[in-house]
Parts: sequence; C-alpha cells; structure tokens
Amino acid sequence: MPCNFHLRALAAKVKEGIREAGGTPMEFNTIAISDGSPWGRPDAGFAGQREVIADSIELLCDATGSTP
Repeated sequence: MPCNFHLRALAAKVKEGIREAGGTPMEFNTIAISDGSPWGRPDAGFAGQREVIADSIELLCDATGSTP
C-alpha cells in the first residue's frame, strides 16, 4: 500500500540495529488493506480490516511460536 511503503526502509534500519547488537533479525509480513478514506472515498470502507490484519498476525505468531 502506498501509505505503508516507507516501512520497508524503516525495517531495514531496525534489522541493521539488531545485527549490530548481535541478534538475528527476522521479518514477517502481513496483509495491508486500505479503506480508501485518505482519498476521500467514503464508499470504499471495509469495516473489518483491522480484525483481518490482527487475525493474520495472530496466526503467524502461532505458526512460528512467537508472541505478538
């Protein structure tokens, strides 16, 4: 999503810091949904998007044995 595109560069910096501290960074992605509201489109809403994203993160954490 255009509104999240900058997060790739931020994730790279975070991973760099983890490596410098002696850790092993791991990146896991999730879905991104935009309701269109930034573009002034009230008809483009999707009320359940936050639940869908939260569910996908929970499933990933369960599958990898991580804690959210």
